[in-house]
Amino acid sequence: MLHSPCFPPSRGSSTESGFSGEFGTQQTPSHTISSTDIVNLCVWTNSGDFDGRVPLTSTRYALNKLRLNTVEEWTPWYSDKQAGGWRVIYDGLTFVTVRAAGHEVPTFKPKEAQQLVGHYLSNQQLPVEPL
Repeated sequence: MLHSPCFPPSRGSSTESGFSGEFGTQQTPSHTISSTDIVNLCVWTNSGDFDGRVPLTSTRYALNKLRLNTVEEWTPWYSDKQAGGWRVIYDGLTFVTVRAAGHEVPTFKPKEAQQLVGHYLSNQQLPVEPL
């Protein structure tokens, strides 16, 4: 989950692309997300627990930096009678992991991805007991 304000480049700027011409020196606008930014929103974010692009530990680190109040600690969620992954619920944000999925969860675990999206759209939490 990323958020940053958009700043159009000034006309005639030689760095309109945001690069200064040297590798690794891209200017990135910084903006801090606080809990007030997500009040009254239903936000879910997910990670495959085998994600090599954005590892689960990195997502957890970023979410911890938000300092959100934890509503419900880590709990397994289920798809049929199997553990589909884990979830933690914060004020205004639910973080869901999908077991044995990589970066593109629907590619690795289409059934679980569909279940995750379906529950999000119907404003229901994922099942925490085997069905």
